[in-house]
Amino acid sequence: MDEVIRKFDSIDGAEIDLKEWMHIISVESLGAMVLSWSPGMIKAGTDRATSYQSYLGWRRKSVFGLFPLIVKLEVNYKWVGRLFGIVWGVTYQTPKGFKPFFPREDLLTDLINLHKDKPEFTESYLRKMAITNFGAGHETLASTLIAIMAMLGTHPEVQATTTHEIRCQNAAKSRKPGSNISYADALELVYTRAVIREAMRLYPVISMSLPRVVPLHGSGLQLYGLRIPPGATVGCNPVSLHRNEDICGPDPDKFDPRRWLAGSDTPDNIRALERYSLSWGGGSRTCPGRHVAEMIVLKCVVRLLDRFEVRAAVPPPEDQGPTYFLAMLTGVRASFVPLEECKMKQR
Repeated sequence: MDEVIRKFDSIDGAEIDLKEWMHIISVESLGAMVLSWSPGMIKAGTDRATSYQSYLGWRRKSVFGLFPLIVKLEVNYKWVGRLFGIVWGVTYQTPKGFKPFFPREDLLTDLINLHKDKPEFTESYLRKMAITNFGAGHETLASTLIAIMAMLGTHPEVQATTTHEIRCQNAAKSRKPGSNISYADALELVYTRAVIREAMRLYPVISMSLPRVVPLHGSGLQLYGLRIPPGATVGCNPVSLHRNEDICGPDPDKFDPRRWLAGSDTPDNIRALERYSLSWGGGSRTCPGRHVAEMIVLKCVVRLLDRFEVRAAVPPPEDQGPTYFLAMLTGVRASFVPLEECKMKQR
């Protein structure tokens, strides 16, 4: 984040593509945590259109999902997947005798050591966990950061309250504005966390129904007087669920972080919001990278708001953007304007 802040300082409030820069932050953060690696996107000031290409990858998954035979071929015949890798140039062979330049202390190293210590954590699990945390995480993380920054940039009163909370904690803990913050300290920022959760409620990463199959054994599913037969595919759309008045209260389309703040008359409401949230999936299908993502998101939001005022254009209507399983706000322009206090310190 230090590099990101220096970069934003250097452009001095110039307008940027919010999607591209939140994707850069996501890739660089995950690259450092999972692989001890940086693709150099911050220095270059571009993600080299990888966010667009990744989004097209979700289109491929969405289309292939309509043709189960192709999916089964890819699972049962490894050459099908390898063929795609060769055609699109995404395979890489590690040279013999390769050694890293420095000792690695990252998530992948922890997973490898876990595999060595506990063989029951198989190599297959290791690969899937690593791919999920980095391969799937960078787009979903970027989508979350875009929604948060877009909401803050278009709701100045919410942004002012969030910045005030961060600055008050700086003063209480004798921490200089713009300096790094521990995750433990960030977790104490109740309003800031409410802002993040409210943005994720309105703009969940997944915007289509998550399919589940009614168990084949048994009489089927009884739901509100309706019988759904065994083998039927059912699902719940996160956007519809998150904007249900019975769950989130009045004005479900309004961005209002106060929904998540505890009060004498709100504990039941907050429990309902938490119970019926699909921001991270649910049950046994909860996102495996949730805790890593929550830490990155919270620390990024705190560092950016401690240093900059975010100004953003109103996001385009939700039905005008491309949606391929993954939903992401696109076309949002934003500026990160250094706060006057930070400007004075630079002089």
